[in-house]
Amino acid sequence: MQKRLKRFRSKNQTEKIVWDAVKDLDSFCHADIAKVTGMPSDGLRVVISKMFRQGLFRIHHSVGNVVHYTSFSIAWLLQDNLEKRMSDHGAVWAAIRLTKEFVVTDLLAGIVVSRPEITESFISDYCELLRNAGHLVFARKAMPESGRMPVYRLVKNTGPIPPEPKHTTVLVDHNLNKVVHVEGVFL
Repeated sequence: MQKRLKRFRSKNQTEKIVWDAVKDLDSFCHADIAKVTGMPSDGLRVVISKMFRQGLFRIHHSVGNVVHYTSFSIAWLLQDNLEKRMSDHGAVWAAIRLTKEFVVTDLLAGIVVSRPEITESFISDYCELLRNAGHLVFARKAMPESGRMPVYRLVKNTGPIPPEPKHTTVLVDHNLNKVVHVEGVFL
């Protein structure tokens, strides 16, 4: 099963820039491409429409009146989504979405029977990552001196596919004392 719809050879520099910006994204909209490339959104609409008509992009989903496209085949996306949902993060995310307000040990008790490899520290670390990203908030803060654990509440339920941490390569130039390159991002 190929994940790409077809090989792409750009006919101009703008198409090449757009393709390089989106080729590894599961889905994207006009605003996503404009943000990554720094190109004006109006000009991108013409290029994206042309690439859509050529069969390079398919409609992935819509949120309101914003259309999100993909350069992957639908069969590959379904398989990829299934693999993400079956991952350790997927199991924890599914439990969070089901309970909406919880203590880490409650999630662990529900998950450990079917997924014994998932630990309390894994769940706790993932919850903190989700809290820092704005998906969770504290319904009640922890009180370590009394042994009370934090109670988390789900506030941003974005769907069944789990938000997952990604590790990005960053290049720091110590001569300039700044980050000069982040993998996949135009600085």
